Amino acid sequence: MIEKQKELLSEGIQNILQGNHKSLLASYWAFVSEVAFSAFQKSNISLSWVKFVKQFTFDWTYFKAHVEKESRKEFSERQAQLNSMSEKK
Repeated sequence: MIEKQKELLSEGIQNILQGNHKSLLASYWAFVSEVAFSAFQKSNISLSWVKFVKQFTFDWTYFKAHVEKESRKEFSERQAQLNSMSEKK
């Protein structure tokens, strides 16, 4: 799913999520493996997300925030372009 739908993510988001891994998929697998292993260590099938976020520093943890930030940035850039075009008329 990650490889098939990665084109839906901007290049900037892909780069953030990929980090130092060889691919976006490798980065995702590292993240989910850590989540699964942490849950296993606690003999639980789920984790407290708040505790997990404090314990690990994966950009996948902040996926929604990254997407929102990128969307606002794109919106501002497009708005500036539109303003610039309307000023030229």
